[in-house]
Amino acid sequence: MLLDKDFNIKICDFGWISEDFENKRKTFCGTYEYMAPEMVFREPYDFRIDVWALGILLFELLHGKAPFKAKNLKEVKEKIKLGDVNFNDRISDEAKSLIINIL
Repeated sequence: MLLDKDFNIKICDFGWISEDFENKRKTFCGTYEYMAPEMVFREPYDFRIDVWALGILLFELLHGKAPFKAKNLKEVKEKIKLGDVNFNDRISDEAKSLIINIL
């Protein structure tokens, strides 16, 4: 996230996918807690991994942490595979539904 000269928040650093919608990518890079399952499990992926990243960002904005934190990489991967998202009780049903549907 960036701030402009008027302190407006700008969300950036999406765009893992190129504009070539015909061919899926296979590049592997990033922090596991933020990766889409396709990337974690080294499968070809498309533009939807940027949508996933938006869901992770929304969760983190509401909770102050990423949804798939764990004590080791194996647990992180398992949580991502299962979609194991635990929401704070203060989060609205609408916000939960939005994030779950994005992820």
